[in-house]
Amino acid sequence: MSKRLILIVVLLIAGLLVPSLALTQEGEREEPTEAREVIAQEAGTLVVQPFEIAVVFDPLRGELLDPLGPGTHAVMPPLEATIYAIAQREYTQAGETAVEARTFDGQAVGINATVLYSLDPNAINQIHVNWQDRFESDFVRLVLRAIIRDVVAQFRATEIYGEARAQLQAEIEELLAARFADEGLLLTAFLLRDLEFSAQFIDAIEQRQLAEIQAQQAQIRAEQARTQSLAQREQAIARADTAAQAAIIGAEAEAEVLRRIGEQIAANPLLIQYLYVTRLADNTSVVVVPSSEDFTLDLGLPADMLDLAAPEAPDSN
Repeated sequence: MSKRLILIVVLLIAGLLVPSLALTQEGEREEPTEAREVIAQEAGTLVVQPFEIAVVFDPLRGELLDPLGPGTHAVMPPLEATIYAIAQREYTQAGETAVEARTFDGQAVGINATVLYSLDPNAINQIHVNWQDRFESDFVRLVLRAIIRDVVAQFRATEIYGEARAQLQAEIEELLAARFADEGLLLTAFLLRDLEFSAQFIDAIEQRQLAEIQAQQAQIRAEQARTQSLAQREQAIARADTAAQAAIIGAEAEAEVLRRIGEQIAANPLLIQYLYVTRLADNTSVVVVPSSEDFTLDLGLPADMLDLAAPEAPDSN
């Protein structure tokens, strides 16, 4: 009785270990990228790791069964199991494998990029039927290169060299996500790592940037000169306004003086004669007056002083 029990235990242990050993004989991978195919042995079990999923095929019926998730599963013959890693994968095109594309204006540019993706567990049977373990070489690589070329062709070289780089990455990522989803792949991220332009293009860009800087400096100098000119013009206008205002004030003052003089003359008619006499020069010896008999030089003297006789002429003898 004890021997039979021991034999049963040994068989059970062998049934658990043999398939597991068969799976690990192909080598452990830190980052599995290929499917592992196992033909179930009699009374065999299948161990699926947390980062894996198993596609099960029934050759008798020619059908794929429901995938097996992480854990230990009994897989009876003649079932066949193929295990796929569903962990994150990284695929990079850089350096010698960089994608060569042309911009809208015909400039050649090398695109260095990385794609992070994983297999959709819910679509693993679809992936198995369409691609098996060739999904990266026959699908990811080709679709990535094609989409990059198509999107780059919509931009000018100067655009993706500058501010449009983020837009370029976003558009490529959007198209990749849609195409990956069609084939059961989940896109985590598209990373645009580097853009490689020709030396001639880089030189042209640098010359253009230098010219733009010089033009900006010239514009700044012109604006400064314009500002100074406007300031000088405003100062000249201010000075002219001040002079004009002063002239107006002087003219108004002179007019006021003349008005008051006119009022005084109107009130005192003899004042004009007085002013005439007072303004004669000190060395004036002769004054010409009208010869008419009725001319009177009224100096405003008393009447008795006006009735004067001319003095007698001295005797020459």
